[in-house]
Parts: sequence; structure tokens; C-alpha cells
Amino acid sequence: MKIRRHRPLFALLFAILCVSTGRADTIDPNKPIGESLKPSLLYFDFDEESEGSIASKGEMPLSASIEPGKVDTYPSFVPGRNEAFGKAMAFNYGVLPPFTEPNDMMAGNHLDIPDKPELRLAGESFTVGAWVQMPEDADLDLSGVRHKMLLGKGGFSNAYPGWGFQVSYESNHWSLTLLLVGPNGDRMRADAPIPEGLSPGVWHHVAASFDAVKQEVTLWVDGVRTVSRKVDGDLGESTFPLVIGERGLSTYCNIPITMDDVFITSGVHDFKPVEQ
Repeated sequence: MKIRRHRPLFALLFAILCVSTGRADTIDPNKPIGESLKPSLLYFDFDEESEGSIASKGEMPLSASIEPGKVDTYPSFVPGRNEAFGKAMAFNYGVLPPFTEPNDMMAGNHLDIPDKPELRLAGESFTVGAWVQMPEDADLDLSGVRHKMLLGKGGFSNAYPGWGFQVSYESNHWSLTLLLVGPNGDRMRADAPIPEGLSPGVWHHVAASFDAVKQEVTLWVDGVRTVSRKVDGDLGESTFPLVIGERGLSTYCNIPITMDDVFITSGVHDFKPVEQ
């Protein structure tokens, strides 16, 4: 007598479990993001160089203005991690202090992505990530505290609701941070060390997730889970643009960073370790 295996029922139960925990598919950083993350809410692989704008891919095609050659305020296209990864985008200093023009404080290299309700993420689980590298020719002053916002939506200096994903350097140590601001301006954060730091010319994959059900933030470096911690509060809704790179610039946020395969997607994802 043959034994019937109820695989469809098992698959259904597994799917229900994934939804209830906010857990989604595993992302493989070793593959281009278009192959690894399907479906995705939004991602930039920077592979298609254009003259006036750069377009996102995934479920939400959006574009950001860019003016090639205007390196004081706009990022620039550079070679990617390898041939499979095509091009990347360099987010350098922009205008450095002392500031002489009224808009100089907003002149950090960045891309502004128009606000969409699907990107506000209040009350939702989400995952963000990117490949990052410090340029080999970077001339850095790493005295004191330095940080660089990689991706974010909100006004953190004024405690407006939203979130931000950044790298920081302090006392000879590099760290990764996901910042969350609630509806009433309450700030929450989770930090994780970047064990090998960010060395010029070396690519690292960094990612973060927020589980809205468990109220838990998880951080990954090179596909390895480094920190999971509870946060006390909910994410507030932000109508600000989604910003890639550092929109404001001061003495303390002037780390030049090259980024590739930048993404934001719904749900909480795991990651496969990076193959060195």
C-alpha cells in the first residue's frame, strides 16, 4: 500500500508560517540583485548609465535626476564589483566645510526618489541592503566620529518619523546602524560591528530588517547575521523622499562610499553568506 504524502497541505502550512512571522525568502548577495530578489519592491543596480536620470527596477519603477559631471552634488557611475555586477555608483563628498552658499549643507552626493505610499512602510516589515565599498583613492580624515547614510526616508536630525540605514566610524571601529523614528518622534536603533571594517577597494554586503510583528531589528554583514535586538515602538509614516546617499553634509558625515545593488523590499529576509 502506498502512503500518500500531503505535500500541498505542508506547503500551505509553511506559507502561513512565513506570513505570520514576517519571514520571506533568502537573498543571495553573491548574485546580482535582479536574480536574487524576486519579487522586490525597489532596487537599483546602476547598470544602465543615462544622461538625465537613473531608474529603479522591481515592482516600483521610479527615477531620480542625475547630472553627469556635476560631482559637487550628484553621484557618478563607476565600475561595479565585477563583470556580473556591471556598474556601481560613487557617492563622494559633495561640498565640504566651510560652507559658503545657503544650500551647501544639502550638497552631499545623493539620489532623491519621489515619495510613494508603498514606500512609507509604517506598520510593515521590511528589509534593506546594498554592496558598499570605500574608493581606493579615498583620502580620509577619520578623526572623531564619521557616518554615512546609505539609504533612508525621514528627517532624523529633527526626529521626523521614518528610518535610516548607515555606516559609522568611531575610535578605530566601523559599525552598521538601522535608525527608526516612531509617529511621535521616538527614536529607536540597532547597531552592529563591521568586523573587518571598511577598507579602501574592498566590497562588503550590508543589510538590515525590521520585523513589525516582533518589533525586532536584525543586521547582517557579508550575509552573516550579527545582531538581532528588540525595539520598543512602531515605525512612523514618512512622506519624505527616499534618499540614497547622504543628503545633508557636515564635518561628521563625509565618508565617500561606492554602492551597488541597493534594494528595499517587503518582509523579513535571511541572507546567504558572501563567497570570498
